[in-house]
Amino acid sequence: MSSPRLPPGQSDPGADEFGAAREMKRQRLRSALLRLSPGQLVAITLAVLTAIAVIAIRYLPWWVLLAIALGSFLALRYGIPFLLKQLLMLPFKAKGQALAGATIQLHSLKPAPFPSANDSEQHYWDAADLARYQEMNWYFLDVSIVPPLNRSEGFRLWEPGELLLIPASVRGNSLESLECEEVAIHDYRVFDGAFGADVQGKYDGAKRLLLHLGAKPGVRRVVFRYYLERFGEVDLLG
Repeated sequence: MSSPRLPPGQSDPGADEFGAAREMKRQRLRSALLRLSPGQLVAITLAVLTAIAVIAIRYLPWWVLLAIALGSFLALRYGIPFLLKQLLMLPFKAKGQALAGATIQLHSLKPAPFPSANDSEQHYWDAADLARYQEMNWYFLDVSIVPPLNRSEGFRLWEPGELLLIPASVRGNSLESLECEEVAIHDYRVFDGAFGADVQGKYDGAKRLLLHLGAKPGVRRVVFRYYLERFGEVDLLG
């Protein structure tokens, strides 16, 4: 006996509930994976591979075992380094979600004096920093960081001290692209009626900041990076 057809444009409530439950399970699984440390993920992966090896030795013929051994060698040679890199990136991806899709509101951009070694509570610099700083033009950037309203599950708190500025010409979101020598945030202040030191450290919503930043003369446009997330372009000459 065939099930009755629904009128056009009307969805099956049972199917909708099943789909919603399945999506909820996916989100819970994803959140659980993001909470695991790289060491825990490696341990789980090794446990699964060990279980597969035990089953294979007990039940499979020799030629299948030989193929598995060859596949394992290739996986160790090429797959494991890639997998480890992805595992190491998981914490960065998870934390960066707090500002995924964020925007900025630019209030002002003004020339700034060369920083003093004693004017920063956030950054301790050495001779290498001094040599790099002397090559830079310096600015005060008054800007608000605005996270999206419809953020999903996961990390919601973000830390101004973890913000970076990189040249807009730098593409990609790899860990290597975070190593920027052309732009530096020497210090910052947070706005709470007036600009002052960052006492709270972490924020859930939008926050206005005053950044003391330097950029080498060839850098005109910069973008914000928060771990692996990229947002908010600023024209330093505009």
